[in-house]
Amino acid sequence: MTKYTTIIIGAGAAGMMTAIAAASHGAKHILVVNATPRLGLKILMSGGGRCNITNAKLQYPKFYGASQNAIKKIIKQFPPQKVIDFFEEEGLKTKIEEPWYKYFPVDNKAKSVLDTLLNKLKKLHVQIEYPVVVDEFSFREGVWNVTAQDKQYCCDYLVIASGGFSYPHTGSDGKLWQNLQQMGIKMQKPIPALTPVKTQNILFHKLKGLSLPCQIMVKRQQKTVQQEHNSVLFTHFGLSGPGILNISHWFTQQNTDTTLVLNFLPEYQRDVFEKELMQQPHNTKIVNFLHKFFQRRLGETLVAMSCSLEQTVGQLTKKQRKSLLNNIFAQNFQVTDTLGYKKAEVTSGGVEFSELDLKTMELKNFPQLYVVGEIVNVHGDIGGYNFQWAWSSGWVCGKAIASKSF
Repeated sequence: MTKYTTIIIGAGAAGMMTAIAAASHGAKHILVVNATPRLGLKILMSGGGRCNITNAKLQYPKFYGASQNAIKKIIKQFPPQKVIDFFEEEGLKTKIEEPWYKYFPVDNKAKSVLDTLLNKLKKLHVQIEYPVVVDEFSFREGVWNVTAQDKQYCCDYLVIASGGFSYPHTGSDGKLWQNLQQMGIKMQKPIPALTPVKTQNILFHKLKGLSLPCQIMVKRQQKTVQQEHNSVLFTHFGLSGPGILNISHWFTQQNTDTTLVLNFLPEYQRDVFEKELMQQPHNTKIVNFLHKFFQRRLGETLVAMSCSLEQTVGQLTKKQRKSLLNNIFAQNFQVTDTLGYKKAEVTSGGVEFSELDLKTMELKNFPQLYVVGEIVNVHGDIGGYNFQWAWSSGWVCGKAIASKSF
């Protein structure tokens, strides 16, 4: 059995940053094991192959799971500017894209981000083995033991950075969640997040490929629980786009009391729009009036849900007018399901913060066992939030291990 000071299970963003932080602060004999033959697959896939490294103006309400104050305690130890400084110092040029304040590599290549991490690990003499599929881990005879098929390892410090259940083909299959649960560690039930949703609104399915900015509201028992302005993309099965991905975690199969409401014209007040509509010449076709605001397919769909496409302003009844305005400013969508983990960018749920020492990412009841990244009960909106959590939690963990391993 091979003995290491530290073993990190998972060579994703959080796992690699943990190793870098530990080695940079003097830790020796570090091993990173990864389940797949290729490293950093999620990094390569992210941001359309560009990798949104972080966000210059993090808004903590855009993180979910743990309390905002708890998340802030960890992120402030390795905030966005330090993340950018790290990559710049390692030779990766970055740029910021407004209005969302997203950081990307200048060359728009996620591979450049991955190469930067791998080069740093090589310089720090961190050992990486792959593919190594870990079956289980346990504490015996004063050390952590890791079993991986026909291999056995042991270490003083063990870090679980194996991710959640999203994109399982990348090796992030949630396999070690069960191991943690069997140890009695409190974990929030996992659900897919940042994933497209399926809807029952068949008429809108015909608009597949059309995208527009909307006001997006999630209502639970008539109360708005999340709201934002962002892009929505119509698909053949329902809805996608940045705004939909951000709110998708509300729509599990069990959440039948949750409704999605879209305002297709957020820059207009409803009463102002209604007044402008009624001031049109009486022979103006309603669908032609809507073409000033929407692409033809969407305008025709909104009208068809209330009246005939041939109907004019003068023929519009009060009931039809109210229906049309509701279609535009408060369109209800019945979400039947999400596309699940195969299309989810992250997993919502994981190890509860109450189990953690927030200064080190160490489990309170299991000394020298740490968790970082997606396996912790934190996820964020798209826009660099989840990578920032990975970098920060990994850095905090790695630095803490280095301070203990001397």
